[in-house]
Amino acid sequence: MTFHATEEAFDDEIYLSEIERAILKGRIIARQRDRITQEIKYLIHSPDYSVNPIEVVAKFGPVGELFIITVYPI
Repeated sequence: MTFHATEEAFDDEIYLSEIERAILKGRIIARQRDRITQEIKYLIHSPDYSVNPIEVVAKFGPVGELFIITVYPI
């Protein structure tokens, strides 16, 4: 998780388990190209049964690691 994502999660009281659930059980609702790096980033919506729905913005790094850019409640 980026520092920004960690701060946002803390401020919005989003737990790591909720972020993991969104990534593992949620769905990708959009793919966007970053304006600066031209990398693809993914907008992931938490599962429909989630009590506190969230969205996660993530991208893959150069060697395949997943970077969580930000998270926010919806």
